[in-house]
Amino acid sequence: MRYWFVFFLLINLSAKAQSVIKPDILRGDTTFSIQGENYSGYVFPAKSKVDIDAEQKGRFTPTIDDIKAAELALTHISKHPQIIDGKKMYGRKVLADVTPGFSNYKRQYVGYINVENQKVLLINILNFKNRTEAKEYFKNWEHHFIMGFDGFYEYNYTDFRFNLSTKKMEDN
Repeated sequence: MRYWFVFFLLINLSAKAQSVIKPDILRGDTTFSIQGENYSGYVFPAKSKVDIDAEQKGRFTPTIDDIKAAELALTHISKHPQIIDGKKMYGRKVLADVTPGFSNYKRQYVGYINVENQKVLLINILNFKNRTEAKEYFKNWEHHFIMGFDGFYEYNYTDFRFNLSTKKMEDN
């Protein structure tokens, strides 16, 4: 009888320990899913193979606090685009269907150390409003880092770089 009590006690304790994992992050094979109040996407850990167009000394895995700081800066950009030649520019691009905080765009987050030893968070934003086209052009976006330049990508994809050391967005 005593063994059954110990057995049930251990089962109960192990179940409680498993419920400590935060509900807003889910682990995948190589990426982490993250869900915020007005954003969702995937974090690519330092060990994942991602080809980015930046001089870098290394990689790091972004934390929730890193992402929250960058998302706050993105909210400001979405509400205050630059007007160039009568067009609203978000960073270096004219984007389709921009909502406050780019809440209708999915995210991909990659952390790297720049040549000045500063932590930078690279944020890809991907417009999924047209789901049919998004499925085609952003295929396997949960595990493959997306880069694109013409056609569909021109108005439905861009990236931003948030310097976590200076707390500022950088020009791409």
